[in-house]
Amino acid sequence: MSDLGSVIYDIGYQRYDGTRLGRRSAVASLYWHGLRGVFGLGRPAKSKVLPWLVVAIMFIPVIVLIAVMSRTGTQVERYDFYPIQLQAPLAVFLAAQAPELLSRDQRYQVLPLYFSRPIRRSDYALAKLAAMVTAMFALIAGPLIVYWLGSIATISHHPADVRHQTAQFAVGIANAGFHALLLGALGVVIAAFARRRGFATAAVIGVYIITSAVAGVLSGLPNENGRYSQLFSPFTLLDGLRVWLLHGKVINDTAPSLASYGIASVAFVVLFVLVLLRRYRRIAT
Repeated sequence: MSDLGSVIYDIGYQRYDGTRLGRRSAVASLYWHGLRGVFGLGRPAKSKVLPWLVVAIMFIPVIVLIAVMSRTGTQVERYDFYPIQLQAPLAVFLAAQAPELLSRDQRYQVLPLYFSRPIRRSDYALAKLAAMVTAMFALIAGPLIVYWLGSIATISHHPADVRHQTAQFAVGIANAGFHALLLGALGVVIAAFARRRGFATAAVIGVYIITSAVAGVLSGLPNENGRYSQLFSPFTLLDGLRVWLLHGKVINDTAPSLASYGIASVAFVVLFVLVLLRRYRRIAT
């Protein structure tokens, strides 16, 4: 065999000479891509069915409420009660869409591409968390904005009425933020441990159903035995937090001290974030 010399072929590759946007831009792009993915944007039509069906379900009661207000001239639902009344659609949305953010990347083993450079593992986890929290907030706040505009148009014809409606609307938006942060963190941390979307969806729904059932059963125990059981169900915890921070109307009279809801909410959010960061610090790539 003859000894052939090395040959270099020019096949047209060129060195990139443009501006390198760096880590901040990469994290922002990851966040924006995740937020679009939660609502199925940029994905096949079947990926849009469930999230937009839930969006429609969240808006339908608001349209009915505005129609009722236009005929009666009185407000029939408080802004800060809206999420607790529609907790089932919120749980379904969280269970279905949180795995879209995380499970797919693990299953198809694309994490090494993300973690190569320039982003860190914590950047990936926090960007995904921020995308889920933003999506949950938009899902709750969107109907509230329509409800607020409808209230002003139908029953508020005096500047004082408009100010009152706006103040109540601000309370509802703050409550939407509480729900988005706690529920989003819960869904993301569960999905982070599942490579398959179905398992993550079942786990989120299971946590919602089991904690609600256990809290309901234990709250009926006599004396102080069941008092703090409500702190372990996401929606009863959030309702207590609403009462503590926003001074809303109490739904359930058999409750622990209101400050306990605030302490438990902060503790759970911090715990979820720490577990999420630890998960991606140790995950194999």
